[in-house]
Amino acid sequence: MSAEAKVLRVLLVEDREDDALLVVRLLQREGYAVRWRRVDGRDALREALEGEPWDVVLCDFRMPGFDAYGALEVVRAHDPDMPFVVVSGTVEEDVIVEMLRAGANDYVMKSNLTRLAAAVTREVREAEGRAKGFVGYCAAPLVARGEAIGVLEVLSRCPLPENSDWWEFLEALAGQAAVAVHNGRLVEELRRANLSLQLAYDATLAGWSRALDLRDRETEGHTQRVTELTVRLAQAMGVPEAELVHIRRGALLHDIGKLGIPDAILLKPGPLSEEEWEVMRRHPDYAFRWLAGIEFLRPALDIPYCHHERWDGGGYPRGLKGEEIPLAARIFAVVDVFDALTSDRPYRKAWSRDEALRGAGRRGVGAGPSATSTSMRYVSSARKWWKSSCGRSEPSPWDRATARLPGRKNQVLARCAPSGRRADLGSNPGSRST
Repeated sequence: MSAEAKVLRVLLVEDREDDALLVVRLLQREGYAVRWRRVDGRDALREALEGEPWDVVLCDFRMPGFDAYGALEVVRAHDPDMPFVVVSGTVEEDVIVEMLRAGANDYVMKSNLTRLAAAVTREVREAEGRAKGFVGYCAAPLVARGEAIGVLEVLSRCPLPENSDWWEFLEALAGQAAVAVHNGRLVEELRRANLSLQLAYDATLAGWSRALDLRDRETEGHTQRVTELTVRLAQAMGVPEAELVHIRRGALLHDIGKLGIPDAILLKPGPLSEEEWEVMRRHPDYAFRWLAGIEFLRPALDIPYCHHERWDGGGYPRGLKGEEIPLAARIFAVVDVFDALTSDRPYRKAWSRDEALRGAGRRGVGAGPSATSTSMRYVSSARKWWKSSCGRSEPSPWDRATARLPGRKNQVLARCAPSGRRADLGSNPGSRST
């Protein structure tokens, strides 16, 4: 039974245990946590009423030496407002009318016990309302598309009107309320379905990025690192929250175009020929062709398509210059270079963190002054970010990448190396490291 089930205290005036258990089970099936007691005589009834509080009295009509009239008299003497419902076998209609006139709240036939729970609920709520000063109560079902989805309850501190216009208005109000509740549920279901779909999309993108990392073992873990730090930098630069999801997706897929680059070129340990660079430089175009046809990924294209552009116009694939380069791509470029420098590559060892910061700072000629200035402040605290964001106590990826290289001094080559020559930081326009 649900932990939220409403407790219902039921006093059963019934001479048969089986009939009492049947009533209890019916109420339990309707969601009540029933606390009950069965009595079958006047003295036992009086003792039970005085011994503890009850929400409702359910009484059989005829019992040996006792009947519903006698039970009603005892109950009303104890509490004039106690809900009293007669539950009986077949009797004449005039008997039911007489019982109601005597003060019973309702009369339910044992042959139609399906309406017992509704009768009990109604009478208990009316009693609760009267205890709070309400004297009028009614309820109208909320029905939408043939399904009962709730109930509209009205409690009043004065008697409810009996004219037909008021009741017609209540029915109309219940109808409008049912439509509103139904539409609200549809919107919530749509929202949940949309959220599930977005999560499925993002899980798919994460799978694609892991596949890229597995293809090139030298860059394993690179995508996760640059994605998280790029999003953090974008937040620091005031990028609107709605755009961060696209930046995250773009960072995850920044090298998706390299799926079209042959392994012989992508994984080559030595310098690339001019012809091989021509092939390598096509990967942003490949990314654009593959992703532009996917509507939900179009806003994320800035990073996969433009992260090799340069502030001075010397990048590729379109030779964009300055503010023509999307901000997301400029932010990502600094992070990408920093991570590439602090990771081993087939053609060089990882740089120390300080060397990498200077190298990424030089990379500012490609990212622009605004992106570079903010990026350097945050990239320099990458170790703290890794531990606070990921909850890890072990060294950060950047610490691990640089721990074995203390004091090594390499010259930082800017990303403006002449065409066809390889810059040591993997920053030639066709470098595989960024």
